[in-house]
Amino acid sequence: MKATTISVFKALGHKRRVQILKKISFRHQKKEKATLVFLSNELGIPRESTRFHLEELIKAKLIKKEKRKGGYVYISFERHLILDAKIALGEFLQ
Repeated sequence: MKATTISVFKALGHKRRVQILKKISFRHQKKEKATLVFLSNELGIPRESTRFHLEELIKAKLIKKEKRKGGYVYISFERHLILDAKIALGEFLQ
């Protein structure tokens, strides 16, 4: 298994990170911003916790953080990493 696949497994191993990734992907499809404040309010979790989970997703290269006027915006990318992790998990469970 590649190191990136392992980091994706680790990043997606927490329920909050999966929820955050879904919210960011949905907002990205609608061409809307996903900020720390939005994600924290939408999921009902503290900003510090949201920030921690976002940093873990950034480390796994599942999302990208861009500086914009007024703060940072989080953008989903590298969908193929998630698909590779699904395939690897399917092989692992067989």
